[in-house]
Amino acid sequence: MMKRIRKSTLLCLTALLICACNTDDTPSEKSQILLFVIDYETNEMQAGTTMEFEKISINFSEIPVDVDSDPPQNDLDGSVSLFYTATQDKIFEGVLNTEGRPQVLHPPLIPAEDFFEIENQIAFPSYTTIQNIDDNYSQSFNPTWEAINNLGITEIYIQEEALVGRYLYKPSENVSSNWKWIVLLYQQ
Repeated sequence: MMKRIRKSTLLCLTALLICACNTDDTPSEKSQILLFVIDYETNEMQAGTTMEFEKISINFSEIPVDVDSDPPQNDLDGSVSLFYTATQDKIFEGVLNTEGRPQVLHPPLIPAEDFFEIENQIAFPSYTTIQNIDDNYSQSFNPTWEAINNLGITEIYIQEEALVGRYLYKPSENVSSNWKWIVLLYQQ
């Protein structure tokens, strides 16, 4: 009887060991978004960051972004958010207020001086056009592009044929001196 218990315990432990060794540790594929904050009036890049999201098997011809806006009310700040449509992950959130004070709540940003600059400027890619998110902006994208076309990370995303989009973050409609371009480079 004791031999049977040992034998069945040994078989159970062996089965558990085999199962534990067969776990699937293959990394899942990720889609990436490179986000820049660029001053509306000076076209100076102020900050940026990269984000990863679960890769969706659909190939998009535009950056899949939804905009959600809650205007300020009763002396309380509102907010505007951009969401990655495929997973509903938040890409950007900024404060809206009557004074026009810009404040980015999400994502955490890296200061402009921490980005690696390259010697050659990158031409805007011919494989895509600029996607205007949530509006048809009449402003030329060229001055905005020039704020990021000499960055190593921009070159990497363009080499991977990233889609390019822009959103005009207006903390207040009435205070344009604090408006910011949110530029997205989306790598599927």
